Amino acid sequence: MFNPSEVFRALYRVVCLRGIQEYSSSRQLSSDLVCADIEAHIISMFSQMKHSAQSASALRRQSLERNSEYWKLLKLPLSCIGCLQRTHEHHMECGHAICDICVCIFGTPTKGLEYYYDLSSCPICQERVTFQARLVPPTCRIRFLSIDGGGSKAVVSIGFIQKLQQILNLSYPVQEHFDFSIGTSSGKLPSCSPHSC
Repeated sequence: MFNPSEVFRALYRVVCLRGIQEYSSSRQLSSDLVCADIEAHIISMFSQMKHSAQSASALRRQSLERNSEYWKLLKLPLSCIGCLQRTHEHHMECGHAICDICVCIFGTPTKGLEYYYDLSSCPICQERVTFQARLVPPTCRIRFLSIDGGGSKAVVSIGFIQKLQQILNLSYPVQEHFDFSIGTSSGKLPSCSPHSC
């Protein structure tokens, strides 16, 4: 197992110092001492994982439940409040937002629907919610349509795209199924849609 102090110092220390600066100065506390307390708590959690065979997600869940009265007051506009590391991707009715990974940790897969997760309570404030998150499948990322140009090659590309649209039976141009479309010379013609030309 890796050293928890090194993990804290590499990933969290700078963020913690920035986050607690205003709080510690208003209470006339040393930011370094508060940060050292946080580091000690993380070391304790690593020790629990090692000796009691509890998972990191189970410990995180327990910590959130134990401190939910404080967490419910906190709303972060850009970060996932579940992990405090990634950008939020899902907003719940209680006002908190979490990322895809935290949805997988705290939610349960929806029966009969792939890449959907249900949450019945907010992992941060513990309020009851009716929330279903749809995750982007891991194989689905930005989609590019790129077509080579060069005079008569465009005829082949146009024919291919027309056949693809016919097979897929789409009610919209197949080019609109892509996030970005590019083409060189006459290759630009088949990649054109009302949104890309």
